[in-house]
Amino acid sequence: IRQRMLMEKVQGHVLEVAAGTCMNFPYYSKRVKTLTVLDRVEEMLAMGQKKVDNLRCPLQAVVGEMTKLPFEDGTFDCVVGTLCICSAEHPKKALKEMARVCRPNSGRIVLIEIGESSWTIVNAVSEYFLLGNPKHAWDCGSYDDRRIAELVQDAGLKIRSHRTARKGRFHLIVASPKWTDAVDAPEESDEMPKLKGEGTISFTHTPAQPEAQGEVAQAAQG
Repeated sequence: IRQRMLMEKVQGHVLEVAAGTCMNFPYYSKRVKTLTVLDRVEEMLAMGQKKVDNLRCPLQAVVGEMTKLPFEDGTFDCVVGTLCICSAEHPKKALKEMARVCRPNSGRIVLIEIGESSWTIVNAVSEYFLLGNPKHAWDCGSYDDRRIAELVQDAGLKIRSHRTARKGRFHLIVASPKWTDAVDAPEESDEMPKLKGEGTISFTHTPAQPEAQGEVAQAAQG
């Protein structure tokens, strides 16, 4: 699911919120210009530093809150969230922040979330086992009964596509912010987006150029 969504839908300057240990690194294609990953726990991001070798784009890892993203309005071409809205304490606030930092008109927000199933029988079973109660959320780190599409719309986003998978419990959503042409956005650039606000850089990574990789390989053979 992740591989298909991220490789097909994600490009340009990309922000991934609540990135955790950066499990999505292998799924970002060469169409990504720069990748910014953000999480509130620096120790989680540090685990991602061991996974950067196969990245084909510049990376910065930022410690910060997804309900108060440290970037200017309209900074990113694409904002990604995988299993973050289902676990966020304030999901609408997080979604509004994701929309704020997404470019107007052309920007996209890509979500892969667990929530209330589109299958009635699955919801009945979930309710029977109390999967949506506070104790389950505390133990498992997610609210399995959230209506993800409704949250996205209530936060002011326009849903472009919505598919479900795995008995209707996984929601694959592509949305866009409801901005207008009158809203100013930063000029397009190839440079890494800069921080503005409460956030700190944990680490950065710049992939080796093909020429440099060839020189390293020749040196190793010699």
